[in-house]
Amino acid sequence: MKKWVIGTTLALSMAVSSPVYAAVDVNEPVGDESGAGTAPGDFLYSVDKLFEDLRLAITFNSEKESELLLQYAEERLAEANILSQEDQDEFLEEVVDDYLELLESAEESVTDLLDDEEIEDEVKEELSERLEDVTELDEEVEEKLEEERQETVKVKQDEAYLVANVIKGFDVDTVKELRAEDLGYGDISKVIAIAELSGKTTGEIVELLADGDKDIEEIMSELEIDMSEVKALALSKKVTYYETALADAQASGDEKAIKKLSKKLEKVEKKQVKFAQKIEEEPESETDLKEDSLADLEEVEVDSETISSETKADDIEVTENDTEESNDSSVLSTSVNENSSVKSTEAKEKAAEKAREAEEKAAEKAREAEEKAAEKAREAEEKAAEKAREAEEKAAEKAKEAKEKAKEKSGNGKKDKDE
Repeated sequence: MKKWVIGTTLALSMAVSSPVYAAVDVNEPVGDESGAGTAPGDFLYSVDKLFEDLRLAITFNSEKESELLLQYAEERLAEANILSQEDQDEFLEEVVDDYLELLESAEESVTDLLDDEEIEDEVKEELSERLEDVTELDEEVEEKLEEERQETVKVKQDEAYLVANVIKGFDVDTVKELRAEDLGYGDISKVIAIAELSGKTTGEIVELLADGDKDIEEIMSELEIDMSEVKALALSKKVTYYETALADAQASGDEKAIKKLSKKLEKVEKKQVKFAQKIEEEPESETDLKEDSLADLEEVEVDSETISSETKADDIEVTENDTEESNDSSVLSTSVNENSSVKSTEAKEKAAEKAREAEEKAAEKAREAEEKAAEKAREAEEKAAEKAREAEEKAAEKAKEAKEKAKEKSGNGKKDKDE
């Protein structure tokens, strides 16, 4: 009876899910509407989710499970974009909640894969990249969410983002050591970044956490380190990782690897610029741009003296108005375009500068930590040498005392014999 039920359920799944289930091409941009399935308000939305849950329930391969969770999260992003564009805001939060649940499950699933030594590194890298891609929610969608929900989205996305980036650029032995401390990969990324940005060692950060008085966010706050710096450092390490790998491939003449790594490096560099631009440049509203343009227009004067004095006053007024409107429209359009171009160029320059500053800051902190460690090593060596000298002097003193006692004892024995 059970086999019949399961068989019937699976058959129904295969029969019905084809028109309902929306497959996502991994080459499609994340959040692209072509990957969207049904949406709340559609009759088949609950059916779609039912079959997603069913497919996950009968998937026992951890790699396939991660792929499905990431695929469904990608669908939710695409559906959220559609709802936002169609102003169906009443269904938006439901889709975002589903997306966050899938994102959290995908993060846990990918974490398990990262711990599995039998999984190939290439598979781990691919799934980590997909996990990173689904941490980006469209700005228009985000703006329509309540402030509290926006903060929840940000926290969960940051956590998944750090898990996705921990395998690239971070020291493998350090990651393993921190993993042995029962830290999640997201916290591992934070600990390593905090250590580098503050000049402390990872051991010192772990000790602060072990005390139990403060959590990792409180430690970051105390050291004046925010999440944007942690993410910027993770991105910087990833760029360095691919640059090094590409240089090695070029040195060995591996054309296939060169092509693959070049694409990956280009993609990561674009993300780095986009991230820094998002942090540094608050997007100006269209109203702001118009106000800037109109401010420029105040400097533009219409030379009404060129109008013939023989023209009637009414004609003069109409002509002036037409001229001003034409000039206003032309200058406004030109000004807006110029402003957009300038803002874009400035944003790119600031993004690159921000990335350089983050890298330089991390390098400086690393140098300071190295010098501090070297100084401690010298002090320890000097103390050890001092203790060795003291021990040697004590040993010599004891040997001398023993010799004198032996000599004294020998003299006393000879005296007794003579008597």
